Amino acid sequence: MNTVRIALADSQPVFRYGLKLLLDASVGMKVVGEAGDGAEAVDLVRRLQPDLLFLDMNIRGGGLDTLKVLATLPSAVRSIMLMDPLQPDLQTAAMRLGARGVMAKESSIPHFVQSIHGVMRDEACAPHDRAAAPPPAPAPKPPAPARKFRLTQREMQVVAAVADGETNKGIAERFRVSEDTVKHHLSNVFDKVGVSSRLELAVFAFTHGLVMLQDGIVRMSDGGVLPPL
Repeated sequence: MNTVRIALADSQPVFRYGLKLLLDASVGMKVVGEAGDGAEAVDLVRRLQPDLLFLDMNIRGGGLDTLKVLATLPSAVRSIMLMDPLQPDLQTAAMRLGARGVMAKESSIPHFVQSIHGVMRDEACAPHDRAAAPPPAPAPKPPAPARKFRLTQREMQVVAAVADGETNKGIAERFRVSEDTVKHHLSNVFDKVGVSSRLELAVFAFTHGLVMLQDGIVRMSDGGVLPPL
């Protein structure tokens, strides 16, 4: 299987950094370049000829204007437009300008990976519908990395949910607890592993072996997955 060469174009360095770490940790994928504005994105595509470009709609210089310029290049790059929040009229405009798909920036890592594979098969990608995800089974016990960082099984499940892109509300509904309880668990996890944001936690979880991506599903290190909704 050939490695998919990916470029990231987003005005937020922290977002690019986190997404790069997570994609580079995925089998068959490599981030080969980053751009902080539309002009840099065009130059990057021209120089590196990546297979796929993640392009933020709100990038400096304008996501749609950048797509217009990319369409004039003799490049086979496939573009996926990132939006926050999703806007139907802009989704349509992006597709008309040549984007192969549109995704929410808050999408889970499995959805990013699935979308990359789909677009490389010349399939259009669309915003993720969590309701369509296969129902997972509960995890039997905390894995060794959890013991290393003194995480309880519930805290590990919260970490996995964050890595899968769940919101506090979604986590609360999944575990049938209040959002305040979820915030309490997250606060404890942040203190134990030394991070200060959800993105940092997701990156930490993948890079330190707390969770892994297997068959397109975020799993805890012992092979367990999140309990079903």
